[in-house]
Amino acid sequence: MAYKNYLYTGFGYGVGYQLENLVYLHLKRAGYQVYTGVFRDKEVDFVALKDDEILYVQVTYLLIDEKTIEQEYSPLESITDNYEKVVVSLDDVQFPQKNGIKHKQIWMFNP
Repeated sequence: MAYKNYLYTGFGYGVGYQLENLVYLHLKRAGYQVYTGVFRDKEVDFVALKDDEILYVQVTYLLIDEKTIEQEYSPLESITDNYEKVVVSLDDVQFPQKNGIKHKQIWMFNP
């Protein structure tokens, strides 16, 4: 979605959109087919497919408060399969896993 918005004028381009674009391009360079997904009415930023692997990725600027954490982790928590799920952010600290969902700092994200 961020890439589409980047192509059209009139949209504000915050850091979040830029981070989404960065992660999207990184996944594509790593050989993934990349899609957006919706599970139980919740949007997942990226569903990345490569060989027999599926990787679910949420991208956010910062995990600044409980509301943001819930907003980013909730879509991934609704997915019941056992494929890897990651929240990527620009936070200075790495958060512990939450219900099996990993947190990665953007500079440490290496699919």
